[in-house]
Amino acid sequence: MEKWRVALIPFLLSIMPVHAESLPLDRAISRSVSALSSSLAKDTVVAVLHCQAPTSRLADYVLSETVFAFVGERKLVVVERSDIQLVKDELDFQLSGDVSDESAQSIGQMLGAQVIVSCSIDERNLLRMKAIEVSTARLVAVSSVEVEPSGLVDSLSRKLVLVADCVANGAEKSLATAVSGVILSSVSGADGFRAVSGESRNRALGERGVSLSDMSNKATRSRIVKLTEADAILLSTISQEGGVWLLSMNLVNVATGTILSGSTESYRSAGTAIEGASGQALRCLGVKPATDDRRVITVNNVTELMQAIGTDRVIRLAPGVYDISKGYNVKNKNIVWVDEYDGLCPVIKAVSNLTIIGGGAASILISPKYGWVFSFETCSDISLSGITFGHTEPGHCLGGVLRFANSERIGISDCELYGSGTYGLGIERTNGLTLDRCVVRDCTYGLAEISRSGDLTFTDTTFRTTGEFDLVSIRDSDHVTFAGCVFAENWGSALFAVDVDCRNIRLTGCSFEGNRTERFCDDIERIYLTGATFEGNEFPTPQ
Repeated sequence: MEKWRVALIPFLLSIMPVHAESLPLDRAISRSVSALSSSLAKDTVVAVLHCQAPTSRLADYVLSETVFAFVGERKLVVVERSDIQLVKDELDFQLSGDVSDESAQSIGQMLGAQVIVSCSIDERNLLRMKAIEVSTARLVAVSSVEVEPSGLVDSLSRKLVLVADCVANGAEKSLATAVSGVILSSVSGADGFRAVSGESRNRALGERGVSLSDMSNKATRSRIVKLTEADAILLSTISQEGGVWLLSMNLVNVATGTILSGSTESYRSAGTAIEGASGQALRCLGVKPATDDRRVITVNNVTELMQAIGTDRVIRLAPGVYDISKGYNVKNKNIVWVDEYDGLCPVIKAVSNLTIIGGGAASILISPKYGWVFSFETCSDISLSGITFGHTEPGHCLGGVLRFANSERIGISDCELYGSGTYGLGIERTNGLTLDRCVVRDCTYGLAEISRSGDLTFTDTTFRTTGEFDLVSIRDSDHVTFAGCVFAENWGSALFAVDVDCRNIRLTGCSFEGNRTERFCDDIERIYLTGATFEGNEFPTPQ
């Protein structure tokens, strides 16, 4: 009996779950690649073939970073992604999805690879990799690593939806525009989804827009995917029949052109149609509207806005311009007014769970040239969407546009930040900030000044026409990622300045066009650069 028990112990240990350390995505990829690489002979020809993930963006990111990590090992011969793409195009294969081992093996043979590597990352953030020998189909190595949640993982895991302009079928165009804004805000805030940026959307749809019948055309869908990377497109039409407003929506798979969901709902008035568009859009996405018992306040002027700012509330801005420098006489315990040489400027302090929604038709401006437009200190869970922030007067100044200090969990989406502020963004001792589908432009010193902060993610954002000094300055910060961003027509010393105390600064899938800076980065070794494109820049293209 004792002998039987001793023999059973190793078997029991082999099947018991082992607690795994949770790692940031880039470190999880690096560890997985090291594990696979250690099992392969030197100079083995490897093709990193496909990745299965909740979204194509996450799959593409994992694929690119996996290739980059294998190259960094300096042990194996890695097949170029461009060669894999040629085979993909020839076979009309979707290599970012689920591909059988047999199909992958035949593709590996066409590429001359000895080993093929496939990856997967699921909703539980478990990253798996396996290496298969092409000649024998033998499984030669596997790896499984748990990925810790982060702003980057969350952003890449959300399905990307292109929200087309609502079509006014016999209705007022202004009503269709209002409905479009509500739908866009709903998609942007929906759990598991993201909306395509305004600039990408305009490039893909142009003035003509797109209809449901257009989505049956493969060339149209391919153009949309190329320009936006969208997983789906949300089309809507509003019309009036017999005194009732009818709002129709269709969610279409961009890859296949099939309708994923659709609905037509009736409303008694234009106002109720605007109010109901949000819930209808969420139902089209298959998202149950979250219960939100926060106080919702609609404001129409500066006084109402300054009075409304506080904890646990949603502020909806009516269309218009809000010059907040005129609200200094409004009493609010959450706002401190600071004299910035040429005028008083508001600093919002100790506020949490605050959402301010502009719907794309509201501007928050400030007159003093030396102050930040909006400054948040010791705040948490702040969401800003669909708002333009800027200064009322052009020229050089000491203040910037948006500033966050000693804060956490900040979300900014579909916003425009412009000068004359010194910097578009000032981020100090702040953790968990995301900037998504925004435009930062025309600032007099630089684009962003970041210090002692972490877990910052900038996605699908355009940084342009700004300059004089270092454009993006990053000091003593960790896990800062720019994904799918565009840097265009900026000038100055260096596009990026990263000091020795920074860790995990990553640029993935970004474009750099017409920048007139002396250098790309003071120390390129401090940046992980993957999938970038360069065109018409004065600085030498980094190798």
